Amino acid sequence: MTRVYFPLRSNVNWFQSQELRTQLDVRLKETLLLYDEVVIEDGTFIADITEQGSFYPFFPPGSIPQDQRVIQWERDISPTDMKLGFKIEGSEGPFQTLLAGKTIARYKIDFFDLTRGSSLHDADFVTHVVLSDTQLQGDVLNAIRRECFHDQSRLNLDLSSDWIRDLVIKSLNRDAIVASIIRAAVIVDPTHEAVLRQKCYLPDDVVPPGSEEQIALQHVISVAAPDFASLSIDDVLELREDSSWYEFRTLLGELVMSVLEDPTVLSNRMRFEEEIGRSFSKTLLKELSARYRDTRSLAISIGLGFASNLTGVGIPAALVELGKGVADWLMDRRSWLAFLLKIQAKTIKSDNQG
Repeated sequence: MTRVYFPLRSNVNWFQSQELRTQLDVRLKETLLLYDEVVIEDGTFIADITEQGSFYPFFPPGSIPQDQRVIQWERDISPTDMKLGFKIEGSEGPFQTLLAGKTIARYKIDFFDLTRGSSLHDADFVTHVVLSDTQLQGDVLNAIRRECFHDQSRLNLDLSSDWIRDLVIKSLNRDAIVASIIRAAVIVDPTHEAVLRQKCYLPDDVVPPGSEEQIALQHVISVAAPDFASLSIDDVLELREDSSWYEFRTLLGELVMSVLEDPTVLSNRMRFEEEIGRSFSKTLLKELSARYRDTRSLAISIGLGFASNLTGVGIPAALVELGKGVADWLMDRRSWLAFLLKIQAKTIKSDNQG
């Protein structure tokens, strides 16, 4: 059983622009195809950061109307003078200011806006969790505080404000500790990943532990369906229910194991990706050759197949075109190759509808 956790706070930078939100959407859809269980933090996280302090409340589902569960970033909200405080109801005393100043960062983030209208909440392998600080036990909160205290003095982070730095550190430690408690891998944005690498003394070129199959999946998808981003979440959920999904998962594990016969490849991500590419190319050609003993009649369609995207292996001139009958035959079979053809067929259909 493999599990992955999608927290809100440590993915905040994916929400900055539409382009980055598209990357987050693709990452989510890749995750739906890779893990047995996906855990997504539900709720709305809002942050107001000034030159003198910060305020970042979390709102669980139901505490604000659904039409207000939208994504907003500082580009959408003009920096303004902010004053935060309180006054006891019925009291004649003055307003007590807790935080004031001009905002340097403001945002509201929520996965709900990315998945609105999809069937994600109905998927039996997807769990939505609500994790406010009041729901975390005291020893968990103490562990988060201890990690933050050490990180604030030992990490060298190039961020525009100490308040932003402290929030990044707290968000990462909070989400990493929660992920460890629920025995899950954790998905974070590049800013928080850089902090995690510093904490673990992990050089930039090294493949992060546990990400090997994610990298393999990204390569295989890029070969089989370069327009994977055009698929909806419901398209991906439908693919996940296909019986050949298990064979696809097995393929990813076998690709990684074949490359890790030389574990030194993990010291360089680019090299690891190249080796994954070579291994997949060989595996694909071997699979097709096994099905068609007469290589003169073997063909890979540029429209339906993967020849134009293969790397590391030359494509023989005898590989011409995969007939429609053969493609239909493959798609009716329970195999990882059938699964890839189904992904590609869905992306073609999606592009045509678009």
